This record gives sequence, C-alpha cells and structure tokens, in this order.
Amino acid sequence: MRLLALLGLAVALFAQPDAKPDAKAAAEWIVSPEPLKQAWAAHWIADQQLTAFIPDLLHVLESPETSGDADAARFAALDTLTQLNAEVPLGDLEPLADRFPTDVLILAARLGDDANALLLKLLDRPHNREAFIAVGHLLAPQRVPGFMKPVMRTFCQRAKIVVYNPDNRNRSGGAWAGDAFRLPDRQRAGWPDTGSYRLVENMAAGSLPAERPHAVAFVRTVSKAYIDHGFDASSEDSGNNSCLLAEDFLAIYLDTSPSQLPIRSEAQLELPWTTEEAFETSVRGFIAEQRRRYAVVAEQLAARGYLTADEASQVRLNLFISAADDRVHDRTQLPDIGEWAQEPLN
Repeated sequence: MRLLALLGLAVALFAQPDAKPDAKAAAEWIVSPEPLKQAWAAHWIADQQLTAFIPDLLHVLESPETSGDADAARFAALDTLTQLNAEVPLGDLEPLADRFPTDVLILAARLGDDANALLLKLLDRPHNREAFIAVGHLLAPQRVPGFMKPVMRTFCQRAKIVVYNPDNRNRSGGAWAGDAFRLPDRQRAGWPDTGSYRLVENMAAGSLPAERPHAVAFVRTVSKAYIDHGFDASSEDSGNNSCLLAEDFLAIYLDTSPSQLPIRSEAQLELPWTTEEAFETSVRGFIAEQRRRYAVVAEQLAARGYLTADEASQVRLNLFISAADDRVHDRTQLPDIGEWAQEPLN
C-alpha cells in the first residue's frame, strides 16, 4: 500500500536535511536514526495525508532515544498521527503522557473506554481548567468511578465572611480573577513547522447536563517550538473556574443540580459584629459546617460506588476564606481567618 502511495509522486531527493523531502526521501527519513530527518518526514507525510506511513510514525514514538531532538521528532510524529486521524495504541501513548499531555489526550479520546485509565492519569499531572473539562466530558457520561477522585481533589470553596454593624448595614460585593503569562518559546531553526495543540473552552459549543454549559475544542498552532502548552495554567475568574466545574461534575454523578448539592463552590456568611469571641466562634462554626457538608458529598459518592469508603473518609475540603469588613464603627482588627481554614481537623 505504501508503494502505491509513492508511485504517483515526484522522486527528486533534496540534499539538505532542512529541505522539505519528497516521497522517496520521506520513506527513507522516517526510518532514519536522525530525529531531524524523522521530523521532516512526518511533516511531509502529514502534508500529503499518507496513512500508509502510520506504522513508521509509531516506531518514532517507540524510539528508546531520550535526547531533546528525539522528543522533538516524537512531537512531530504525534502531530502527524493526530492529523491522519490515526488510532495509536495505548502502550505508545502512556509513556508520553507527562511530556505531551495534549496530544496524548486527543489521541486517547479516539480509543473509547480502553483509555479511561490513561485519561485519569493525565489529571494526576499539573493541568488547567480546559484539560479538566475535556477529560470530564469523556468520563462523566459513563460515570467512570475513578473520575471522582480528581474531582474531589479539584473542588474548592471560596467563602466570604461579611462583617457589619447591626445598626448600619452596607452591602459589599466582589470578584476575583487570575491570569497566566509565559515568555515566547525558542524556535528550532532548520526544523519543519509542526503543530501544537491547546485547549479552548467554548461556552456555546456544547453542554454538561448541569446548570452551566461547557465544551472544549482543540486549536492547532503551527510553529517550530515543539513544546506542548495545552495543559499549562490558564486564567480563571469568579464566574468560570475549576472549582465551579468540579461542582458541575459532582452534580452529574449525584443526579442533581449544583444548586442542590450539600456544599457549593462559593459561599457567604453575613455576620453582625458584637465581640471578638463571638466572631471567632461563628467563623469557626461556619468552617466546621462546610467541612461536614463536604464529607456528606463524599459519603453520597461512596454510597453510589464512585469512591471507596477509605477514599471518602480521607477527603479534605480545600477552603479559601476571607473577610469583608463592612463595619462603619467599632472597627476592631479582624484576625486572619484564612489560617483557621488551614488548621487540621479535630
């Protein structure tokens, strides 16, 4: 089949390794021990959409070489396999999960339920909100039990304690946002342009069976950087963040809506100021109650078989708590309530 693919194409061979190969060169370069030639061959195979070279591209992934150039050749091969809609065996993808998580995610998604363990492994490494959504979309519809561990790990609550004078009440509001920035990547001179993928959330492209719609698309960007940034940290804000998404997935597994969960990812306690002792008692009671509610969620998941009893007993709420001081008089300095949320359970 590969021979047939070669017959209708020109056979002029470029002498320089940084030149674009033709059919004959690609057939030789894809099996070359030189990563640069492998990358150029992968580039040409993708350009011509020659599926007959898929076995050779898989051999590039399987190479025992560990150099940076060898990884660059693997990166090019992964991009070509993605463009060819190839089915890559799990055994070839698993060793690459830490270095090229986005390519692995895209290719693993084509393997159905057999890839569930690998998808869960991708959430054990640093990842962003978009990667969390993408894996969740693949696992949540089948209620894959193992997905609840990273969901419980990701869930957090941002709580605000609003303190006011009983005789003078002002309403306070607020929001938060975080952005990510990185320097431009070094380009590999003499290497072919190769596609890298990033995950883009599209709020209108699809939906979870919950209160907030989400979907993720894969966007390909061509450069000579040969670096996977698809799992890098992305911006989060008070209206769209990983904690909210974890809340959505919890609701799916518990067959309810986020608003009916025992605990929410955002909470507010309005507290009239009387004394320091009363303030501390109320805030500590609030913290204890949120921890109890989180334990209830874990127990409900365990009852449905999505967590083991041991896993459920070990969950700990990741609580970010702050105070908003709306007092206009008697402004006794408030303690650092964030420290109280970090104290171990009794």
